[in-house]
Amino acid sequence: MTIVEGTCYALSAIAELLGIVLLVREGRQAKRIYRDYLEQTQLPDNVVIAAFAARTPQSSYWRLEAAEKVFDHLMTSKSRWGMAVSLLLAGVVFGTVGNFLGMGS
Repeated sequence: MTIVEGTCYALSAIAELLGIVLLVREGRQAKRIYRDYLEQTQLPDNVVIAAFAARTPQSSYWRLEAAEKVFDHLMTSKSRWGMAVSLLLAGVVFGTVGNFLGMGS
């Protein structure tokens, strides 16, 4: 194994691991934000109280605020997902280059 092959394999492993870490972290953050949204918008079990609670301005404002946090997260997470996919693709490319260099020697 040459130095170039070893470097390609190391870069491949690092890029793929970083991509996976970004995906896992983003998934956990999305799960936490969605759970918070569900907790904030949960209505009481009593149907009559729930009907009146849903019509209060405070309840509507809290729901709108909670939905805005979820929407903001979804809009900003596209760049992080793109970065993770780019790292995974870079890892595949470096691994393929390392394999082709290994075949030549």
